[in-house]
Amino acid sequence: DPLAPGYKKITINPHIGGDFAEMKAELETYYGKAGAHWKQEKGGLMLSVTIPHNTSAVVHLPAASANQATEG
Repeated sequence: DPLAPGYKKITINPHIGGDFAEMKAELETYYGKAGAHWKQEKGGLMLSVTIPHNTSAVVHLPAASANQATEG
């Protein structure tokens, strides 16, 4: 979702659930490709995001607490 005109700032807010085990979405913006890919694996969730250069994003992590989220 755009938070600023032209996708200069975007939000990534994955909605996990249903019968889906994996989902990927991409959008070509004026600044480049933006996207998100999530996959359920080993009792957890792997989320990969792509944010174009010279832009920023707010990424919402679907976790009960901040201690459950790791990056790498």
